[in-house]
Amino acid sequence: MGRGLIAALAGAVVTAAVFLLNPDVDAYREAIKAQTAVDNPLAAAIGLGTLKGLAIEYHSIGVASWTTRENEVITWGALGNVWINSKE
Repeated sequence: MGRGLIAALAGAVVTAAVFLLNPDVDAYREAIKAQTAVDNPLAAAIGLGTLKGLAIEYHSIGVASWTTRENEVITWGALGNVWINSKE
């Protein structure tokens, strides 16, 4: 195989991996729930993290995604990771 073909195959594999590793809405809900437990254990005990996770809108562009609540970005993610904005 030529170098060009190997490079094209490697590029295709990396591109497919990036798309497949994009977090789904459940990953965002779990991240919000976990962060609520860290920030306020009492709120987590009564299920506030679960409720906060249900009140989000999920957006995806294939290689990255984010969630919003009241038109404010709450979380964002890519490559299987979810990050929560510090204001949340």
